[in-house]
Amino acid sequence: MVGTNTFVCLDCQALNDLVVHDNRMIEGELSIDVYEKWKQQSEQRRSLSMIFDYDDNNESAKPIYPSFEEWKEQQYAYRASLTSKKCNKCGSHNLELWDNKKRPCPKCETKLQADPKGWTMNWD
Repeated sequence: MVGTNTFVCLDCQALNDLVVHDNRMIEGELSIDVYEKWKQQSEQRRSLSMIFDYDDNNESAKPIYPSFEEWKEQQYAYRASLTSKKCNKCGSHNLELWDNKKRPCPKCETKLQADPKGWTMNWD
């Protein structure tokens, strides 16, 4: 699971939902010990999920884990996606966290209205 937040590009005024938290990312040192612990925790989560999985075809399937080097590369990619935020439209890094309660739409300058049917906002 990932968490996102909305940023406005100060160059092209586009709104961007960018990742600010990634549950797949491991904090700290990426050692072989941390990798083995990650595999063990993944297997425990898989075992617990099988309790609620009624598909008998998947019970004997063993997961295939990436090698230690592949896992490290994945972890570096997760970290990079959190630190190198850029606009999805123009590629600029000139972004600012967008406060939708205080700001109008950066494109049309209209104030956003809450959707009475739910939690969504119409912002484009």
